[in-house]
Amino acid sequence: MIKIIFTGLILIVQTIFIAGCKDTTIQSTDPIAEYTQIDFEPSVSNDGNNLLYVHSDLNYELSGIYNINFSQGTDTQFISGLARSPDWSPDSRWIVYNLDNLIFKIRSDGDSNKILVNEGKNFFPKWSNDGSRIAYANTDCRGIVNCGVWIMDNNGENKTLIDSGANYPEWVDDGNTLIYFKSIINETGNSTGDSIFQYSLNNNTRSFIADLNGADHKINFYLNNNSAGEFVFCSTSQQGYTYVYKRISNGLIIKLTNTQGWSPNIFQNNNKIYYTNRDPGNGRLWFMNSDGSNPQQLNY
Repeated sequence: MIKIIFTGLILIVQTIFIAGCKDTTIQSTDPIAEYTQIDFEPSVSNDGNNLLYVHSDLNYELSGIYNINFSQGTDTQFISGLARSPDWSPDSRWIVYNLDNLIFKIRSDGDSNKILVNEGKNFFPKWSNDGSRIAYANTDCRGIVNCGVWIMDNNGENKTLIDSGANYPEWVDDGNTLIYFKSIINETGNSTGDSIFQYSLNNNTRSFIADLNGADHKINFYLNNNSAGEFVFCSTSQQGYTYVYKRISNGLIIKLTNTQGWSPNIFQNNNKIYYTNRDPGNGRLWFMNSDGSNPQQLNY
């Protein structure tokens, strides 16, 4: 099914997203963002031939996960409905995603759809670089023991809780080390930002890396890392504005986008960052160099 953009429609997109065991709604002083569509959570296949992303507009039948085939120049609906968080396997043969709070695995040709996680509220599955494991976040904190970052084998077996209250897992190496966000809770029980932690599966130890808090980093999302050991993420400020940032190896945090940015994802093979331009009236996918230079719109 080829996607059709309805330019006459106006979609009011609220800045409410699932991000850990907390209410992520921020009252923005920004003018109401008007979109004909909103595209987010991009994921590029390792062979560089395809890009998956989540598309939403007023026509429910057009919402879902879409696939851009760069060589064929097509942009087609791959999964319909309120599907989220697609991620390619390292061999580009499989895709994991979430739908109705569950984690699924499907072949890249759309065959052999299988449920891997069938309980909880699960988001952001990520393949390990060797393809053996999948990390994900269960955001259902009513049962505290189930809330946090989990890992499992690529067939859904051997599910293991890594850290409670954590979110946005990302693999650092082939399949032995994770990084993720974990909320900073103050003495009154409220979140004041997020910490970045690293977890080694070799010896089951957790290491603190950095805190992200203050007026510019009230809520933090979509943690990524690149081969240089730099972390890319987006943060929503106290005023409700969201931008893409990078934390380099010396601890300095650099804002990469001048426009509002959301759901960044690094493609390691060309070190490009794909993200959503959330400025009013845009809502499309963009990409830029890892230093934030040369931003370009990808789809229209």
